[in-house]
Amino acid sequence: MEKCKALYARYGDMLRYLIIGGLTTLLDYAVFALMFNALGVHYQIASVFSWMAAVAFAFCGNKWVVFRAHARDLRTLLRESVSFVTARLATLGVNALFLYVSVDMLGMHANLAKLLANVLVIILNYVLSRLFVFKRG
Repeated sequence: MEKCKALYARYGDMLRYLIIGGLTTLLDYAVFALMFNALGVHYQIASVFSWMAAVAFAFCGNKWVVFRAHARDLRTLLRESVSFVTARLATLGVNALFLYVSVDMLGMHANLAKLLANVLVIILNYVLSRLFVFKRG
């Protein structure tokens, strides 16, 4: 039991990130699939709207659950939210480029390309959040 506690103490934020990231990915993909498959919205437009929903959810989940950054003063909230959105804009660009290359250049189905892009984006988002957004004192 002590070994489990030690592992959680060391890797708990990664485990929590996988859970929040999984829920964020489900939300992202659900909005994308609804817009692209059910409503016939272009895949890039559907991806931007799914991204916006996911970012709103992810900020709260990452701040309070994953990295346990409980500071509520306005200055910290502004710094974290601007840093978070900036990092997510960067990975939105990675996502859009990945989709363009995969779908338009390589002929991959947009649903598969979106799943693969999410794997890359999840990894990049964790690294950016850990190193730049929710820095530990």
